[in-house]
Amino acid sequence: MQSVIVGAGRWTPAKLRQLKKHRNAGLEIVHLVAGRTRWEVGGHRYNLQPGDVFYTLPWEPHGGTSAREPGLVLSFVILRLRYPYSRPRDRFEFHPSVGWSPKEARRLSKTLLARQSRRLPAGQRLPWLLDQLIDLHAESSAETGPVTNSLARSAIAELASLAGSVPSTTASDPSMANSAPQRVARLIAELNTTCDQPWTLDAMAEACGMGRTRFAQLVREQTGDTPILALNRARVAMAESLLTTTSLSITTIAHRCGFSSSQYFARLFREYVGQSASDYRTMA
Repeated sequence: MQSVIVGAGRWTPAKLRQLKKHRNAGLEIVHLVAGRTRWEVGGHRYNLQPGDVFYTLPWEPHGGTSAREPGLVLSFVILRLRYPYSRPRDRFEFHPSVGWSPKEARRLSKTLLARQSRRLPAGQRLPWLLDQLIDLHAESSAETGPVTNSLARSAIAELASLAGSVPSTTASDPSMANSAPQRVARLIAELNTTCDQPWTLDAMAEACGMGRTRFAQLVREQTGDTPILALNRARVAMAESLLTTTSLSITTIAHRCGFSSSQYFARLFREYVGQSASDYRTMA
C-alpha cells in the first residue's frame, strides 16, 4: 500500500542557510518548534513564532524570506493527496487511505481553502500528532501503515478544526473583492512600496475604512503581526534591498525607508535580520 506520507522530519538550517521557496507534492503541515522565521506564500508574508503551525497546498510556493534563521527548528509532515494538483483548485481530495467519505472530504478541503492566513496556533494535539507521524515515517514498515493512516486522519481533522476556528473568507470569491479582509490584504501588499510614508495605526486603519481594533485583528489574522510590526517588517525588507543595490549611506537608507531615526533603524534591523546593516551590506 502506498504510504500517505510523502515526506516528514525535523529540520534545522545550517548557518546562514535560507529555506528557499519550494512546492510540495501534498498537503504540508509545519510546526515551528523553536526560533523565529518569516515565511511567504501567495504574496503574503508571515512572522512565525514558536508554537505556530503553517500549512500549504501543492500549488502554493512557499519559503523563508531571510537567509538567517538562528535557532530555527521545524517539524514537518507532507501528506499525500489523491492527485498531484499542480494548479490552484477550489477543492481537492485526500488520499483514499485516510478514509474520509466524499462529504467529509469536501467539508475539510473547503475549510482549509477558505482560510486566507496559512498561519495557525498549534494547540496541544497537532504537534503531538506530527511527532508521531514523523517517527512512524522513519520506521516505514508495513505494520505501521494502519497506525500512520489513522494518525494522518486525526492530523487533518485537527488542522481543519484549527483553521475553521477563526472566520475567514475565500480569496477567490469575486463578491468579497472589497470586503474588509481584502482591503487589509491590499494595504499590507502596498506597504512593500509605501512603507516610507509616515504611517500610523490610525492612518492605516482609516485607509482601510475601519476602526483600529478591527483593522489590527485582521492584520494579525493575515500576517501574524500587529500592524506596526508588519509595517516595520516591510521597511526592513526595503532597507535590505537598498543596502545591496545602492551605495546610499545607512542613515540615508534609514530615513528613505520611513524610520524616524538611524538608531531606531539599527535596532530593528538587527532584531529582524540578526546582524547589523553594515555587516549585512558587507556579506551580501
